[in-house]
Amino acid sequence: MYELTTYRIGVKQKRIWSPRLDAYYGTVCFYCKDKFIDEQHTIQGMTNPLIMEYDHLNDAEYDNRIENIVKAHKQCNSKKKYDDSMKQ
Repeated sequence: MYELTTYRIGVKQKRIWSPRLDAYYGTVCFYCKDKFIDEQHTIQGMTNPLIMEYDHLNDAEYDNRIENIVKAHKQCNSKKKYDDSMKQ
């Protein structure tokens, strides 16, 4: 129904999918299962690594099917590229 195939996940998609993703996966990081930090403040000039971002499970940024999208910490999303134990 909401299957869109654009390069990036749009604001409308995020707004529609967020409650569905929360209901299915919970309101924690898909990889480490820790809670997200709501405030997007900076730590030593860097973006907070514990804020939430949307991640593509198969690392294909154009594959925006809801079953391919999860919520993850910024740092966990970056780590999974190099840590085989985090890949699903």
